[in-house]
Amino acid sequence: MLNNRGIMKIDSLKVFIAVCENLSFTKAALNLSMPKAKVSYTIKDLEEGLGVQLLTRTTRKLSITPEGMECYERAIKLVNEMEDFQAMFLHDTDDKLSGKIRIDMPVPVAKNCVLPNLSEFIDKYPGLEIEISSTDRKVNLIEEGIDLIIRVGSLQDSSLFAKKIGEYELLNCVSPKYIERFGTPRSLKSLKDHFQVHYCQQLGRENDYFEYMEEGKIKKVRTKALVSVNSTEAYTAACLEGLGIIQAPYSGLRDSLEKGDLVEVLKKYKAEAMGVYFLYSNRKFLARRVRVFMEWVEPYVKDYIYS
Repeated sequence: MLNNRGIMKIDSLKVFIAVCENLSFTKAALNLSMPKAKVSYTIKDLEEGLGVQLLTRTTRKLSITPEGMECYERAIKLVNEMEDFQAMFLHDTDDKLSGKIRIDMPVPVAKNCVLPNLSEFIDKYPGLEIEISSTDRKVNLIEEGIDLIIRVGSLQDSSLFAKKIGEYELLNCVSPKYIERFGTPRSLKSLKDHFQVHYCQQLGRENDYFEYMEEGKIKKVRTKALVSVNSTEAYTAACLEGLGIIQAPYSGLRDSLEKGDLVEVLKKYKAEAMGVYFLYSNRKFLARRVRVFMEWVEPYVKDYIYS
């Protein structure tokens, strides 16, 4: 929205950002605690003031135009810079932080590391609202309005900034149930007589290899499977039920190994360690509220990885 001097209001940009991140006027209005009609009017006024169409509306779908996407990226930066500018002149700055932080992370990291400690962060920053997405799929920061990703594994999107937190050591494991039924895998040659739980984020894609490092290079041995899964929790569960070998981070297997529910095998043939990273858009100014979350959670993630 523009005022009578033609100056854009920062609140109008916040409304526009909310609509882009929800791709819905209704959801944006709910998140902003604002009447839907006011949201619609604000967007219309913003488009008229800028002289461009920012959103394409149909009866079933709301989408962002190329001009709208450029406006969204610039609006994010402007709003975050304004919030940081205001924070410079507030006493007890961190206590007065407000807004929403949307983070995507793997299920085990959320379940075993972040959520058990999150009340500490919430108590310290009561004005912040935390949204945690926990899936194994790759997410799009811009389209889904994600502020920060905690990612495990290889990095494929070069448009994102990455900060490495640490590395997961991967172990090869089976359960006593598997050993009772199929015996213990003792060599790479013996893998032809064994089964591996195949993991793939998108079922139907080939990922039927046992991986190991040799002289600094990744080597692969094709394996058979009784079951293929697309989630980390199902991956471990399948192994516990005796359905095959898995190659997974020690931190997620620690309890099962200590209880004897899993047994490490093929210790000489470990897969390459998996990096753990913070990812965020290099086109988005990193807001203070996101930075304080990163600073708070990093020691917990490191402790989870290495303890």
